[in-house]
Amino acid sequence: MTDEKETDGILVDTDEIVDVDEYDSAPMTMEEGENGSKTASFVDFAPLPRPPVPPPAKYKLCFIIWVLVYFVSWFAQEAGIIPAFIKGGLNVDGAFFCLFMIEILVMVFCGVELLIGLCRVKIAGTWYGFLPWLLQPRCQWGKKSTNFFMVILASFVAIAEDGFSIFNPPKIPQPPPKIRVFDLVDKEKEVVLRAQHKLNPEKLKEYDQWCKSMIQLMEAQPGFVSAVKEAVDEQTNTHTWRLTFQNVTMLNNCMAHSSWVNLVTGQGQL
Repeated sequence: MTDEKETDGILVDTDEIVDVDEYDSAPMTMEEGENGSKTASFVDFAPLPRPPVPPPAKYKLCFIIWVLVYFVSWFAQEAGIIPAFIKGGLNVDGAFFCLFMIEILVMVFCGVELLIGLCRVKIAGTWYGFLPWLLQPRCQWGKKSTNFFMVILASFVAIAEDGFSIFNPPKIPQPPPKIRVFDLVDKEKEVVLRAQHKLNPEKLKEYDQWCKSMIQLMEAQPGFVSAVKEAVDEQTNTHTWRLTFQNVTMLNNCMAHSSWVNLVTGQGQL
C-alpha cells in the first residue's frame, strides 16, 4: 500500500506505516503454504489522519476581539497609560500608537487564550462557553435550501464565517502518492500481504463497497491468488485481510497500478 490513506471517511487513525524507503525493515514473517512450502508474509497498515479542524468562524473571532479591546481599553484608561506616555514626552498620536501596540501584544500572546479558557463552564458533563462555541461546525441549513432569500442569507452567513474567498491563499496541490515496494531475495516465492483496516463503525457499507472494488481490481491483475478476510476485531473495529500473490513482483505491480493508487488514496469511484 502507500503512505497515503484509504478511502476518505472510512478508516480512522491507527499506527503509522513503514516508509517506502524502509521496505528492507518492513515487518515480515515466514509461514507454511498449502503445499508445505514456505510463504513470505508482509504486514501492512492502512491509517487515516484525523480530519482537519477548520479555523473558527471569523465573526466569532471578531466578537472575542471586541470584548478584549473593550476590557484592555478600560484597563488602560483606568491605569492612566496615555497621560503617562504624554508626560514622558510623546505627543497624543505617539501615545495612542504605543497604547495600540500594547493592546495588540496582550491580545495576541495571552488575551485570546485567557478569555477562551476562563469563559467556560461544565454542566452535567457538557462544556459551555467560548471554546465549544468556536469549535461548532459551520452552518449547513443554507446549503440545503433552494429559496432565493435563504440562499442570499446563506451567502452572507458564509462570508461572516469564512470571509471573502478572494483573500484565501491558493491551495497547494498534494504531492503524488508514494508507492510502497516490498522486496525478497527469492523473487519467485509466494507472498502474503496482511492489510489491517481500522474502521469507522458508521461507514461499514461504504467500506464493503470499497472492498468489492479492490477485490475486482486484484482479480484482474496477473499473479493474484486470493483475498481472504482473516479476522474482525469488534472491540477496535479492525478488519484484517490476507492478500496472496504468486510472487513479490506481482504484488508490487498490483500495488503500483493506477486504479489501486486511486482507490487507496480515496480518488477512485466506489
